[in-house]
Amino acid sequence: MKSIYLFLSQWLFVLILFSACTERIPLEFGSTYSRLCVESIITTDTMVQKVVLKQSRSYDVNRSPNALTGAKVTINDGFTNFLFKESADSPGVYMSTNEFFGVQGRTYRLRIENVDIDQNGEMEVYNASSTMQYVMPLDSITLFYRSDRKYTELNCWSQEPEGKNWYVFRAMKNGKLANDTASNWFYQKDDLFNGHYTNGITCQFLRDEKANEKPELGDNITLEVCAVNEDYFNFLNALRSETRLQGNPFGGPPANLPTNVSGKAVGFFATFAISRASKKFAGRGN
Repeated sequence: MKSIYLFLSQWLFVLILFSACTERIPLEFGSTYSRLCVESIITTDTMVQKVVLKQSRSYDVNRSPNALTGAKVTINDGFTNFLFKESADSPGVYMSTNEFFGVQGRTYRLRIENVDIDQNGEMEVYNASSTMQYVMPLDSITLFYRSDRKYTELNCWSQEPEGKNWYVFRAMKNGKLANDTASNWFYQKDDLFNGHYTNGITCQFLRDEKANEKPELGDNITLEVCAVNEDYFNFLNALRSETRLQGNPFGGPPANLPTNVSGKAVGFFATFAISRASKKFAGRGN
């Protein structure tokens, strides 16, 4: 009789435990003030450079952020003040009026004026700066298909410069980025090859399971090596952490991403020095 009592007691405890775990708990999310959202990458490519400005919404508003129109946007490289004008076709997208390219070693300063994010009748000014790092020049790349894992490795051959450096590696297929989502880019510090020849280190993958990545015979595959500064490297680390499922009950709570834009804005103003090398995909062999 005692054993039956203990058995029933244990089951009662389990039922109480599971019922407690499934109890609905209403959460109140207070509204907060709007913030300026900045997205811009200035590169060494000669092209029309862009600054994308948006205005954040409250957490409970299930719509994309508003495009921020009517701003005055300039970027200074220490020598020239470049004016960015808003696109007539894309509200909130500000483009350089002349094609120009970033120069390694220069510091670029973004200034955003004529905006009233908090709508108090007073215009605000936002600033950000980024120094363009020196990129390792690619000599060549090799492609190696891993039949056991169903992906193609991109391996780079280059002399890496001395000093601390941070890199973003991006793959292109026939002139188009295979993955344009920043949280999925491959990036790393140069700890493993600082100041040495890379000798074909693997720095990107093209997976067969992804149609936009899977290479076919004759496709032109390009590897981009982008030199970034440490602040942007830390931003990418935080972005990946906050946008991927952790699966750890002891993990930390979500947090705002770091930014280099003043005035409690969000987003990032970055500079990329880019080196590229390409190769035709010769097939998967076995």
